[in-house]
Amino acid sequence: MRSLEQVLKALRPEFARLRTVLNRVESAVEALSGLLSQDSAGGRRLGYGRRGRRMPLAAGKKIAAPRKAHWAKQGHRMRRLREQCGFNQREVDRRTDRIAQQKNNKALHVSRTYLRDIERGTSVPSMDKLKALALVYEQDHEELVKPYHKDLLKLYGAF
Repeated sequence: MRSLEQVLKALRPEFARLRTVLNRVESAVEALSGLLSQDSAGGRRLGYGRRGRRMPLAAGKKIAAPRKAHWAKQGHRMRRLREQCGFNQREVDRRTDRIAQQKNNKALHVSRTYLRDIERGTSVPSMDKLKALALVYEQDHEELVKPYHKDLLKLYGAF
């Protein structure tokens, strides 16, 4: 049987490797915390990543704030309509794609991500998108246009 001294002697190189790895991890954590603590006035600028997380930006890039939900009330209404019909966003995507193919008009297709933006209130749907959604939700086109009426007038003029 090995003595305690022999076991410790055998483990010394492993401890040295672990100590080196730990030192590297600590220095990386310090560097990251230093980057995250700096604001746009000092040193490195921070922006928003894909999922709204703050992260360092590459030099020369602009800081992009998350989009405000200017049309949140209208978007919430659109979501309620979709849920009342029993559809998920993928199903609406599929159905509007079918409508777009039948009518040979790509503008009628509402992708899942665009529908998400509409429902969050960060995008105003075009007239074509509203027509397609009205067909899918089996609603009157005018009822879907009403909440966006002022914004669509600015975009398209009289319609």
